[in-house]
Amino acid sequence: MAKVWLARDGKDPTRGGPLAEVTLPTCEAKLGLRRSDFFSGLTQTPRFGDPEAPSSMVFGYRHVVVELGEPEAAGHGWRPGFYHVPCSPEEACIPIGGELLPSLWGGALWTRAREWVSSLRAGILASRSPPSMGGHA
Repeated sequence: MAKVWLARDGKDPTRGGPLAEVTLPTCEAKLGLRRSDFFSGLTQTPRFGDPEAPSSMVFGYRHVVVELGEPEAAGHGWRPGFYHVPCSPEEACIPIGGELLPSLWGGALWTRAREWVSSLRAGILASRSPPSMGGHA
């Protein structure tokens, strides 16, 4: 099975486990995965953007990556490795039916969605100054 990951820019692109585990044909049909989307081999975690940019945690997930292991790749004549899929994280999370639906809308998705919302909220709250107490104790 191929692992579908959501990734952010910076030095820590993922947190937790994959969004879903689905077949390679499902990734091709539902996410638009192509052989030309190959990004790197399995020994190197894909990284995007400036690793030191503080915005990487604020903006949340911006990339969809498919991890294709040796058995799945060999079974379909693909190279094992990471593929940077040309769809947005929002598109990857849409319930699109068939094989992808149960795994996408399982516990991993809700964990990812909560992390994403929390990181957005944290960034917004951090940018605000503390409220004034107006001289009251």
